[in-house]
Amino acid sequence: MEQEKLAALIQKVLTDPRILALLRNSIGDGGSAGISKSGADPSVLNAAETRNALDQMPPLWNGSRYCQELPDGSHGSSDTLSSEWAAERCWDVIRVYQPSLNFIAKLATGVADEPLLRLIQQRLAAGGCRIELTELSNVENIGSASYRKLFVGHLATLRSFGILVQSGSSQAMTVTGTKTGLTVSPVPGLWTYKALTERDLLDIEKGTVLTIGRKCIVTSLAADMARRKSIRICREGEGQ
Repeated sequence: MEQEKLAALIQKVLTDPRILALLRNSIGDGGSAGISKSGADPSVLNAAETRNALDQMPPLWNGSRYCQELPDGSHGSSDTLSSEWAAERCWDVIRVYQPSLNFIAKLATGVADEPLLRLIQQRLAAGGCRIELTELSNVENIGSASYRKLFVGHLATLRSFGILVQSGSSQAMTVTGTKTGLTVSPVPGLWTYKALTERDLLDIEKGTVLTIGRKCIVTSLAADMARRKSIRICREGEGQ
């Protein structure tokens, strides 16, 4: 009787998807902990919203994989974690590959109506986990200047959270001034106007470091606005 109970318990344990995910992703050859059989770093989660993004994810990325469209895990020959298992693990790094504009907007405004958004916002609240967004949609391709400016603001908000935001060229994005407002550039930016006014600072996030030209005129109202919003204004060539 005891043997039957033990056999039933073992069967229950071995059919638990969390145990199966642990065996696939967290136990290395010879029983050594910390390295999976694929050589993936168990402290890094490579996440994607869609199967298409998962398929395009760099194969050499060292870490476990999660796809929001696959809540129970598994996708062809690629092993992915389930939503439940991804949420339970302690990650040092979470990398989101090809996040959509919708994902960016929700993350910046605190909306957590999807598993991956909830996971990231929980980690942000707890601290100690580095969040990276890579291969983003090109904000510069947004046709509407006002809509483009909105998403540039979202990116600035995400950076203020400590999130690393990277473009398709895998270079960090920075805020730059242009005649149509704010845009995103893969290289450190420069405010190109001859003057910086109060109106120019209305759409710039609090805490932003803004580089201006050496001859750029900063109006007194702009200086007041910068102080109120903790925006640091640095002239080109000066230390930041």
